[in-house]
Amino acid sequence: MRFIVNGIIKWETLPFDKSNMYLYVKTNRLILILILTILSIIKLHATTDSSFILSVSPLYAEYNTVYQPISYKAGNAVASYLKLSCFQNRGEDSICLYNIEFENISFNTGVYEFSLDLNKNTKVNSISYQFLDVIKKFEFFPPGEYTTYITLYNKDTHDSSIFSFVWDIDSTLAYNSEFRNDIDEALQEKTPVSVPVKLKKKPRSGLSIQDINTQTGYLSKKIDKRYHTTSVVARKDNITYNAYYSDEWFLGYYQLHTKDVRGNTLISEHERLSDRPQALVNSRLGGFTGLNTQLKSLNKRKSKQDAEDIDGNITLSSNFSTGQEPNSMQDNNFQEIRGRVGMELFNMPVVIEGYYTTQDNNRKAKASFIRIKYDVEKAKSKLNKSAYNYKNSYENIKAGTGSVTGEAKNEILKLARLHTAVLMDLQKDFNITPDMIASCGCDIDKLSSGLDDSTKKKLYIDKQNVQKKCQQANKSKQRIARLEKQLLQYRNQQYFDSTLSYSKLQKIGSGHEMSAKDLTKASKHFLPQSLTSSVLSGLTRLDIGILNDYESNYTMSGQTLKGGSVGYDLSGVKVTLSAGKTEYISREGNVDRYNTYLLRADLKPIRKQKISFLYYGYTPTKQIINDNSFFKSDAALPSFRQPVHIVSLLHSGTISKSLTIESEGAASYRNIANRALIGKDNWALKTGIIYNIPKTNAELKAEWEHVGKRFENNALPYTRAATERYTLSTHVILFESFLRVGVQYNMLKQETFSSTGYNTKWGFDIQTRSKRYPNIYLSYKPFSTFRRFDDTMAIAQRPVSGSVWIARTSYQIKRKYVNHRFSLSYNRNHSNMDTIRYESQTLQGGYTYTTKKEIINSNIGWLVQPVVAAKDPSGSMRSFFINASITRNMNDKLSLSLGQDIAIAPFGIQRTITSLGTAYSFAKLPVLLFIQTRYSQIRLNETVGHKEIWNVTLGVNYRFRAREPKWKSMNNKHK
Repeated sequence: MRFIVNGIIKWETLPFDKSNMYLYVKTNRLILILILTILSIIKLHATTDSSFILSVSPLYAEYNTVYQPISYKAGNAVASYLKLSCFQNRGEDSICLYNIEFENISFNTGVYEFSLDLNKNTKVNSISYQFLDVIKKFEFFPPGEYTTYITLYNKDTHDSSIFSFVWDIDSTLAYNSEFRNDIDEALQEKTPVSVPVKLKKKPRSGLSIQDINTQTGYLSKKIDKRYHTTSVVARKDNITYNAYYSDEWFLGYYQLHTKDVRGNTLISEHERLSDRPQALVNSRLGGFTGLNTQLKSLNKRKSKQDAEDIDGNITLSSNFSTGQEPNSMQDNNFQEIRGRVGMELFNMPVVIEGYYTTQDNNRKAKASFIRIKYDVEKAKSKLNKSAYNYKNSYENIKAGTGSVTGEAKNEILKLARLHTAVLMDLQKDFNITPDMIASCGCDIDKLSSGLDDSTKKKLYIDKQNVQKKCQQANKSKQRIARLEKQLLQYRNQQYFDSTLSYSKLQKIGSGHEMSAKDLTKASKHFLPQSLTSSVLSGLTRLDIGILNDYESNYTMSGQTLKGGSVGYDLSGVKVTLSAGKTEYISREGNVDRYNTYLLRADLKPIRKQKISFLYYGYTPTKQIINDNSFFKSDAALPSFRQPVHIVSLLHSGTISKSLTIESEGAASYRNIANRALIGKDNWALKTGIIYNIPKTNAELKAEWEHVGKRFENNALPYTRAATERYTLSTHVILFESFLRVGVQYNMLKQETFSSTGYNTKWGFDIQTRSKRYPNIYLSYKPFSTFRRFDDTMAIAQRPVSGSVWIARTSYQIKRKYVNHRFSLSYNRNHSNMDTIRYESQTLQGGYTYTTKKEIINSNIGWLVQPVVAAKDPSGSMRSFFINASITRNMNDKLSLSLGQDIAIAPFGIQRTITSLGTAYSFAKLPVLLFIQTRYSQIRLNETVGHKEIWNVTLGVNYRFRAREPKWKSMNNKHK
């Protein structure tokens, strides 16, 4: 026979008689209990295919409404009547917090999660409104042991199922609460810390009475009055806490620190919330409430901080001058204001930028602007960051599952051995069976009934010890049942976290591009409702003001648009609408304006393929038609007033691993006499391919473009009408990325009313990349938009031809405290537009010396200044120049700069410019003052004397951040 003595199994042989037979049967029954307990643990972690799995997390509050999150897996659709009840265990007793019922709760086939609004109940049996008010006000579950029951009544089969869930909420004040955040801010205001520092000496082991009184007194004024809470000082495990209560409800402990470590602790907590929220996730078995629920609360706290964070800067400057540079059209006496503000509106990151200059008072083309932009990339970046945090959190929990469950199983086995040993002792000494304890509890009178007189007498003599063992048996049995329940919850919660969120985020980082709407949809279970709005999540674009967008080659191709643009993701199709005025400078120097509008639809029918449909239209404004120069051209026809319509189709995609193709086809037409004039000459076609040669570092590009004679888009910088272009280019990387060589070929075919001509251009570029040797770059790029000069007046465009030579080299020597940088460059640029020639050449060498406190820069070179001449460019001005400047930071607040520039022409000194500047940054104010003075002596040519000009610029820059926790800005400064 087997016995357990001090946790060790021993075997003994007993004589076979009736009494021993009774003891044998009873003992093996107890051994069977231990075996069944072990089997229950094994079964608990076995993979099952249950037709219905239910999991819930503690209540949460949002928008002053309390919700019960429920996750489920259903093999069949079920319509149920649901009963929800929750109890808090307080010692031997428990109190009912709520007992409410809901009608017509549907469970669909599959895996889903939903939140049950407690206000939308059918019947209230009992409810603690004080408890719900605590959740609404503080948005977290108070510490304690809780048991939640859900009873489902199947309306079809009339069956009922009861599910129970248990939690042990930790007594530390919840990290995901705004309440804790406000305590952090209050303490930081009381004892600010500039940056996180390494302590030079070991901090004090304990808090002094003065420290405790100072902190608790300040928190009482800041926190208790605001939240109507009560706080008392408590000590636990030699640590001092502030214990918070709301009426009769205990909210949790907040640890108090000495002044030496308080600032670093607050910064560390804030960094974890912002960058590593997984570090704040509770993966402890008893307190694990599901990753979706925990990160939803943490993300909610973070989103509140982001919503209150407003940052920006404003710069005001005034420029004063005694004159203008020769041939300059710019007024040197003017004022400017520019600013930028970043904020969150309706949980959308928005950037507002603006610029104004008084120089616009004398300009036709205004430089002032204002722009309001929805920062889509920032919004997507935040979603990506939340998704990565979720993935990391889930993987960390998954990696620690073995440790958590192993500890729980070991504790269960230990409790099972203890439970069995206690039962065996009671049975051996007093003939008290497990059934008797289950039915009678620890009541000695009830347990003694049915026992013989000698055993009963013995029982009453050792009454206290028997009661203690009965209580021990009951507690161990309850603890085993609770741990088994928590292990089951742990497994189910991980299953729902994986199915509802983690599996949907696997595309991130695997080469699949997810839109903001797809990311929001995949993240909806761990983001607060304010961040998963079905309306705002689909917004892909919202810009108002000055726009410079590239939509396609033949519609909006980067020209300036004053207006607005909005885009939306319609689940598979992205739609964009833009409208406003397009402006550019005409040949006569006037500002031409067109009313333009564009509608775009993008879709991806298959992976790595994108198709876009565009409609673009424009009409000339009255300003163009009323211009006198307008009537001097053939354009002054009734048809000119008709709107121009352009339809375009774009395609881009990857055909194979090495081949990419992009193409566009567009057609333009007008409505004249109630009919549209459209034919083959109204078309514009362009297609290009990029081919990466396998197993080499070579790339080939080919492009073909054809623009019909009657294709029209006067809102483009130039039209390219009646042209056909062929482009071939290649580049290859050699010698382990040391050398890059590229060659380009371009042929332009142009048709006029009477002839056809061709223009061929070649170009190349060579570049080296090295850390040991100087880097060299050399390129020649010719360009042309027409065939020959005598054709230029026959086509509707601005004809330009020319070429650009660029050659440069640089080398840098880095030392521990100083950097030396050497550079040499040559640039030659010439172009012809109609009969006007523009040419410039520059040869320049430079040296830069950089240390921690100063920067010295010097340049020497030769310049051919560009001039405007009808035929002969010999009037170009050649000059030799040398300049030097130094900027030094005198301290953390003050910097000085000094510069000198001298240019010498054939007739003597052409210019001398001396500049002096200073900037001062205030220590306690986010304000920067700067002053720049410049004295110039300029001589345009040998027939005139030097012109003296004084320039002074005064400015102030103000940087602001509103409603931001102080430690955040301090930490950014530290970084």
